[in-house]
Amino acid sequence: MTTREAVDVQEYFAEKARSYDERGRGFFGELSDELLWTALEQSVLTRLPPGFSFLEPGGGTGKWSCRVAIERPDATGVLYDMTPEMLTLAEGRSARHGYADRVTHGLGRVETAAEHFGHRRFDLILNTHHVLGFVDDPAAVVRSLATLLTENGVMASFLPSRWYAASLDLAAGRVEDAEVSLTGERWVRAAEPYRHLFTPGEIRAIHYAAGLTVDLLVGFPSLVLPDTRLGAASGAPSTEEYLSDGAVFRRVLNMEKELLVDPDSAARGASLFVVASRSPWRAVQRRGQAAAARQVPFDPPLPGRLSS
Repeated sequence: MTTREAVDVQEYFAEKARSYDERGRGFFGELSDELLWTALEQSVLTRLPPGFSFLEPGGGTGKWSCRVAIERPDATGVLYDMTPEMLTLAEGRSARHGYADRVTHGLGRVETAAEHFGHRRFDLILNTHHVLGFVDDPAAVVRSLATLLTENGVMASFLPSRWYAASLDLAAGRVEDAEVSLTGERWVRAAEPYRHLFTPGEIRAIHYAAGLTVDLLVGFPSLVLPDTRLGAASGAPSTEEYLSDGAVFRRVLNMEKELLVDPDSAARGASLFVVASRSPWRAVQRRGQAAAARQVPFDPPLPGRLSS
């Protein structure tokens, strides 16, 4: 990413800071947030040790750090963001909710997190807000962040979907924009300054190259899509209209939750959610390769008797 592009990203989020967590995203955005929190509760928080530590690069105003800190009062963490305006709001939030002594805040770009925190290790690295979609080389960022994980650490990421972007482009009749979206380099019609869009296969490859095993890869929302011209033309109520009914919202949320454990949901999810961890057998393989390079004997442990 050039200096100008980095400034563009920072300026966008600085301008959006104060309204970032408001319901400007609509009921569809609220649905997505509820599904993300459910996925975090079911697939991430339950596997973390007591007193775990976390890092949230690109954490913005601290919405997700706040939920983690409140849900797990034993946790400590760091929110790291490139936008001073976002950090100011995040610090205020931590003070209001009483976890300022457990969550600290740092200024910097996600690309520099590994260098900044090189002396520390975290049980959880939480990439929310599509943060990996705003960097030019997400594979390099994932590799660098993986070095900050503890031996049994977990990385959870919320990512923009390439296929979803293209489907919305085509629903609006923008074929040229869809072709650009499918390159993964840009989402022309989005207000956000995306630098990268992802496919499920690419996500698996990126994490494998970083020495991580993908434990879960799903997509959501999968059943509900934002309003398109097709819906408007048919005379059907818009997505926002029917989701504004609280009872309907809860029914749709329950339907979407049923798909959170189905890996096939990644094919049509509006966003992609991946949970990855260090593979113990990959660690054994690395130790074996190191032993071979030193020309010393190496006896791999038997299955079920892996050591750290």
